[in-house]
Amino acid sequence: MLYVATLMTGDNYAMLLKETPASRRKVVGLAIAMMIPVIVWFLSTLLLSLHVLKLNRWPAILASICCMTLIFLMEKLIVMSKGGRWMALFRILIGFILATLGSLTLDEVLFDGDISRSVKRLRGMDGIAASDSARTEFERLNGYADLDTRIQAARSAYERAEESVIQEANGTYGTGKRGVGKITQLKDRKAQQRQRDLDVLLAQKAVLDSAKSRYVDTARAHALASFTEHGLLIRIKALSELVKSDSWMMITYLLFTGLMLLVEFMVVIFKMSWPMTNYERRIDMIERIGERRMALLMSEGSPVYDPTRTGQEVKEARRFLDRGVSIF
Repeated sequence: MLYVATLMTGDNYAMLLKETPASRRKVVGLAIAMMIPVIVWFLSTLLLSLHVLKLNRWPAILASICCMTLIFLMEKLIVMSKGGRWMALFRILIGFILATLGSLTLDEVLFDGDISRSVKRLRGMDGIAASDSARTEFERLNGYADLDTRIQAARSAYERAEESVIQEANGTYGTGKRGVGKITQLKDRKAQQRQRDLDVLLAQKAVLDSAKSRYVDTARAHALASFTEHGLLIRIKALSELVKSDSWMMITYLLFTGLMLLVEFMVVIFKMSWPMTNYERRIDMIERIGERRMALLMSEGSPVYDPTRTGQEVKEARRFLDRGVSIF
């Protein structure tokens, strides 16, 4: 177990065998903490690919392995890293991003049935939106507003002409003579002309309405056909709509998100809060000794220090000798 843990964390197995039990226990604990989110990501990605995105078996397995490998490498970098405040902030940000994405993946798998119903509602709304947009565009391109204005004006003119004919025949308007005289007949011909004008405009609008209906139906059918129910972004949007509309779903979603946050932050928390072990002190001591040894070798009091390497004349002579040029 310790050997496998050192391979995962990048520690020295031979040195750990000679260290305290606490040192070995910490390395094994960090390795286990690394494997928990890796396993969760593998399973959730596999289930997401197979049951939600409807991928074939081998592409789903390949995607799960790639995702698992990426998470493992990121967790290993967190375990191997050592730094101050900025490194701690980086670990927290990485953990938060991974936890958020992991919770979305897990929620997509667990709430697949509820999300599918929400996706169907989104599909219907998308079709309605496409229909409304196509209808507005068709009416704008074919001058519906102007046509409606002309129809309204023609209808008003016809109604006034028809009313004038009735009043003329009753003797309550115009000549004041009751009966159908020449004036009444003249006004009736004008009313018939107004009706023909109105009928022409109405027939024109009927043709346009038929074309508009076909245009709207085509746009709606195209929108529904291009709507991908198994698209990840669409399902995430459906999940957000579902969460906002149901308080119990909101609570459940927050609980799963909190669980994934704890799982992803497990490595970060253990790395930052676990007390330093004797093995880590030894590694730190080796680094400090190596740094001091290098500084000593570079100092003027070093036994390997060569003062001739710093003189300008000596440097020029060495360059000539290295190039094989005689100085005589």
